[in-house]
Amino acid sequence: MGPVEQAAVSALTQIIPEVEALNCKWVITGGFACYVYCVKRKLTDIDIDIDVGKDEPRFVSMLEKFNASITQLVDNNSLMR
Repeated sequence: MGPVEQAAVSALTQIIPEVEALNCKWVITGGFACYVYCVKRKLTDIDIDIDVGKDEPRFVSMLEKFNASITQLVDNNSLMR
């Protein structure tokens, strides 16, 4: 595991408990998810899809804690259930 991957794992150890505290569905996607399944892909960020409204106070508070940002909203109607 290289330094970028180590930094991602370190960040996730801080982020996951906060996401779990939201008590909602969530999943890690993107490059890190590929890495876990041994698919080589460059890591530049951590993508986490969270099933909570972007304006809900508990979610906004978590984003502020980590100085995170929303880069793409998911249209829940387009997801298979």
